[in-house]
Amino acid sequence: MSYDYYGAVKFHRDVSEFSYRLWGGEWEKPLKSFKGNVILPVKSESKIQYWTHPVAYTQEANIENNVISLRTGEISSTQWYEVRAVFPRIASSGFSPVKVDDTGGLENVLATEYVYQQKNLILNSLYRKTFLFALLVLIFPLIIYYIYGREQKKSIMK
Repeated sequence: MSYDYYGAVKFHRDVSEFSYRLWGGEWEKPLKSFKGNVILPVKSESKIQYWTHPVAYTQEANIENNVISLRTGEISSTQWYEVRAVFPRIASSGFSPVKVDDTGGLENVLATEYVYQQKNLILNSLYRKTFLFALLVLIFPLIIYYIYGREQKKSIMK
């Protein structure tokens, strides 16, 4: 499937921003995989910064020229997948659906992405701690059995 989406770029005082949900969360069944290309209206890839959300679904993401290529694993049902990119400000075309914001966009985007990244780190840490706790709960009875639950070896007296 291929389509053009007009009005997706938001113009800030310092940068242009593209944010789009590539896969919506309204589906009842999971998506086995997703491959997509996002073509941005700039020439140089070196000035493009991009992020995908949720990061856990992204298996491959790269950029060549002005094309962001994405590939995911399975996306769970009722889950979404999006890409966000910032790049040098492009001249507004005067097209009426274009969103123009006269604030500093890069600061806000980077702050939002930093908060998102911190939440991800906290969740990953919580998942690890939960896994270790579950492992301990499973191993603890075995340790107790090994120390106290076996019969003592009887020494044979002559």
